[in-house]
Amino acid sequence: MADEKRRVDHPLDDILIWGDIVNFASRLTGAASPSAVALTDEIAARLPGAAVLSRGSRRAQGKGSVQMVEVTAMSHRALV
Repeated sequence: MADEKRRVDHPLDDILIWGDIVNFASRLTGAASPSAVALTDEIAARLPGAAVLSRGSRRAQGKGSVQMVEVTAMSHRALV
């Protein structure tokens, strides 16, 4: 049938991710501009080719205050 849906089995289909890091990532994503990638300044500092825009200090439950940045561009140096 043309409209029949087929399931492709994959070994990672049954993996669920939860916990602190997922909650934190969700909060960063929610605070970011549309289509932007949000990171903490600490993580952005590990990406030498990333151009970032500071989005200021944000309160993160269980983490206190974190400095949030948005990635505005990546150079090829970040991919090496």
